[in-house]
Amino acid sequence: MSVPTDETNGSPPSFIDRHRRLLIFITLGFGLFFVIFFGLRAYRVIVRWREGTQPIVRPWMTIPRVARQFHIPPEELYQALDVQPERPDRRPLDRLAREKGLMPHILVEQVQKFVDTYPRPPGGPPPPPTPIPTPTPKQAFGKRMGLCYLI
Repeated sequence: MSVPTDETNGSPPSFIDRHRRLLIFITLGFGLFFVIFFGLRAYRVIVRWREGTQPIVRPWMTIPRVARQFHIPPEELYQALDVQPERPDRRPLDRLAREKGLMPHILVEQVQKFVDTYPRPPGGPPPPPTPIPTPTPKQAFGKRMGLCYLI
């Protein structure tokens, strides 16, 4: 009884040769899983973006986080919720609710209502500031060496 050998060089087949089909199916399975998983995540984001739904306020968010995410001045949020600001304020909404003696979901609903009814300026949020142009390495080298007339 002989060991099956590879026809090309007479050596026994390696693990990869014996299980090539299985490894191909496993690799394709992992690839298909990742394509479906990340494809569905992207699909949900696109659907939510096209519907125009706003992100939801969550209990773990802080007031500065909510203000930054929804483009609302933090002072107005503090005033609307009747909360004294701290510097830096890292208190999440659920802790603020407990401090005020409310259930966390009630304060989160109040914040969500305020965000939804906050008057938006026409045309959406303001454009981002224009970036300051950085000099190219050649320009920076020339200025350091006093060679501005060469550029």
